[in-house]
Amino acid sequence: MSDTKILDETCCSEHGEHGERGKRGKRGHQGHRGHDGHDGHDGRNGDTGATGATGATGATGATGATGPTSIGQQIFLTDGVYVPTPGTRFVRVLMCGGGGAGASAIAGVTLSCGGGGAAGAALDFIVQGPITGGPVVIGVGGIAGGAANGTPTSIVINATLYTAAPGSSGAATGTAAANTPVFAQGGITQPGSSAVAIVRGDNGMPGAALGINGVGGNGGSGGFGIGGLGTPGNLGTGFPASGFGAGGGGAAGVDLLGGNGAPGIVIVEEYA
Repeated sequence: MSDTKILDETCCSEHGEHGERGKRGKRGHQGHRGHDGHDGHDGRNGDTGATGATGATGATGATGATGPTSIGQQIFLTDGVYVPTPGTRFVRVLMCGGGGAGASAIAGVTLSCGGGGAAGAALDFIVQGPITGGPVVIGVGGIAGGAANGTPTSIVINATLYTAAPGSSGAATGTAAANTPVFAQGGITQPGSSAVAIVRGDNGMPGAALGINGVGGNGGSGGFGIGGLGTPGNLGTGFPASGFGAGGGGAAGVDLLGGNGAPGIVIVEEYA
């Protein structure tokens, strides 16, 4: 009886261990790895660092050459003598010849017209020093009905004669026949200028007439003046030039005067 109990207890004890072991299940498979998390936000910008020390000043460059200095200007409207201002190293000269007159309408014809006078040549040049002066001659403008061509303008600098040619007057043409067209040639800038740079003036415009209608040509403009108008409408006198060196306007009709040409000028700009 007792032996049976002992066996039963022993047997139950062994079976109990097996029961404990039976309660432990097998380990499951490892799960899949989760998705990576989102990147974190950027951090704020750091504070601005302190300003560094100013670098050393570079060496001063070489001094440039001294530019020209204007020390005076002499303007001649009449004949005279150019005397340089002391210290003048070079000069710029601007000048022009006298302008021609516009042609007058001829007397004793049924109808006449005149061309405009031409402007005198304009000069613009530089003479290097040392500077010596000399005589200045100012060209006159042409006189309508008289000495109609302009005359030259000139100046002597450093023993050299510089000349600006004048403008000639316009021509006049007339007719006694009715309804016959006539044309009058304008004046031209005459040759003979001498300088480094020459800007020729404008020639005069032609005049025209037909039947009982006629117009005079406009005078030529130049670097220092504006040419006079020819007759502003049908028939009449020409207008004088304005400024310096321009030509007068031509007349149209019978026995009418053209416009006078403008005189020349000399401008001497002095530099040290």
